[in-house]
Amino acid sequence: MVSAVISWKWTDDGKIRALLVAVIIVVGLAGYFVSQRLAERNVERFKWKTDNGRLAIRTSILRFLSQGQHAVIFTRDLSWANDEVVQALTQKASAGELTLCLPQPIALSKTLVDAGATAYYYGDLVTDAESFDGIPRFTLVRPNTGDSELAFGRRRGDMHYIHYSRDSADPALNLARDLFTLVRHSVKPVIKK
Repeated sequence: MVSAVISWKWTDDGKIRALLVAVIIVVGLAGYFVSQRLAERNVERFKWKTDNGRLAIRTSILRFLSQGQHAVIFTRDLSWANDEVVQALTQKASAGELTLCLPQPIALSKTLVDAGATAYYYGDLVTDAESFDGIPRFTLVRPNTGDSELAFGRRRGDMHYIHYSRDSADPALNLARDLFTLVRHSVKPVIKK
């Protein structure tokens, strides 16, 4: 009986090919869904329009900043920094562990530079920094090492997502490091006098 089934499977090429294609599709879809689930482990989700959501976002940022040495923050205006975040940023600046990249100087960036941070104001690199919507917003920890980490946020509807990457092969991490290198080599740093 078994030999009859085996001989049937091996002799009926059309059915074997269809079965093989179906198995490949199922295995491929399973692999895709597993990879998506693994990728989601590096994403935190918050309802950003609520006070609890904003607090959770800041807590997540503070946790990320506290785990590494040097941090580079690309931001439009640091408007997300409440008193607790400003205190943490000031401590990092005092330790010489903070670099800011903004289009233009703002009061808080000047205060952080006075505390010891380095700032790069890259607004002159674009023709209209005020309306430049492509301003990147992300944080790099240990940017010049093999174990760099990246955090970047995005909004979709009423949800705010913070993506984290520690994978040295991640294109987002490498683009962020490259952008920092480009800004660092194109703009004169502002440091404490």
